[in-house]
Amino acid sequence: MQIRTSILKRTRKYKEKERTVWTSRVIYFDQADRIEKTIERTAKTKAAATDIQNETVAKLKRTGGNIIKGEKMTFDALVDHALSTFYAKAERRHGLKTSGVKSHATVIGQMKRFREFFGQTPITSLRPEDILKYKEWRLETVKFSTIHRELAVLRKILRHAFFRGWMLHDVFTEAKAIFSTPLIDASLEQARENVLSHADEQRLLDALTGTQSVQYTRTVNRKVKGGLVEQKHAINHAIDYNNPELRLIIMIAVDAGMRRGEILAMKWTDIDFERSAINILSENTKTERTRKTILSGRCKLALEKMQTYATGENVFSFASFQTAWESAKKRAGISDLRFHDLRRTAITRWVAMNVPMAQASKMAGHADIKTTAKYYIAEDAGVRNELIEKIDRANASICTDTAGKMKDIEYVN
Repeated sequence: MQIRTSILKRTRKYKEKERTVWTSRVIYFDQADRIEKTIERTAKTKAAATDIQNETVAKLKRTGGNIIKGEKMTFDALVDHALSTFYAKAERRHGLKTSGVKSHATVIGQMKRFREFFGQTPITSLRPEDILKYKEWRLETVKFSTIHRELAVLRKILRHAFFRGWMLHDVFTEAKAIFSTPLIDASLEQARENVLSHADEQRLLDALTGTQSVQYTRTVNRKVKGGLVEQKHAINHAIDYNNPELRLIIMIAVDAGMRRGEILAMKWTDIDFERSAINILSENTKTERTRKTILSGRCKLALEKMQTYATGENVFSFASFQTAWESAKKRAGISDLRFHDLRRTAITRWVAMNVPMAQASKMAGHADIKTTAKYYIAEDAGVRNELIEKIDRANASICTDTAGKMKDIEYVN
């Protein structure tokens, strides 16, 4: 890198008195803009000016001159850069993502929170303590899993700035040496273990079938001579809860282990009725990988029936069903259930049916089999009780006497 330096002695007037100041001048060639640029800093003494000059030259050599841009950059400006480059909305060619991110709406929400906390803070002033304060601020309202996903995005943004030479420090790497616990500690996350029992599943499906009679009283005021008369009428109203499409969505999630977005993006051409399989295209998956999963008998029958009156290429004609989902849960008397729990239920049932872990992971579309084992093998009461029964039967042969009574067991410390 081409750098020229000099120390200049100058005289300046301050309150009608002359003062001597020393100026550090550094001239360097900016590779990005293809021009020479000058940096001048003043000091009271020649020694101080020399120290400033040495520090400036070291920064320029270390960052290729990019630190000058970084010293003028706020966190807001860094977020703008990220959203226009590596965190832009995904672009696709021939069905494959070529740039950007798929979950762009999620990233936009995360960036909004980053801006709220850091805003106009110069990025060169950020330290590990600032990231810790952000984490503590967010933990007031969200769980560890949520904040860890946010911190992963924040780490990528700040490391991008570091590798571009806009920052002199990788704050996340520094945090490992400063704090006793890492900023992102997966061991603190509590994996959700909810699975849907067969009884609850039936109640949920029943809540989407038939009608329900609702009785209420309607009060009206009628005009008569001399004023108004209040009249009450008993009303019987039948509410139609029949929702075959949401029933089918639930069955697909529970049997095939598909994500909400994958189900809603399904096209009729993705369904292989002959082989009882569903093809999930890479453009619709979280991991950007095409995979196949099962098409159960009940789902196959429901889809074949639906296909007789289908008009479009998509199996389902709507983009959201949250309201209908919440209403169905309420009618079924089920409160603590998220739609994603149905996917966990499917994978847990597969494993309980002796499907090899590797095959379950492949059908679920997990990039790493550890994800399947860590997050989706929830504790199922039926499996646990069956195991207890098997252990008790095995223990019975060694813990009973010839009369069938339990022996006294002497425990040794």
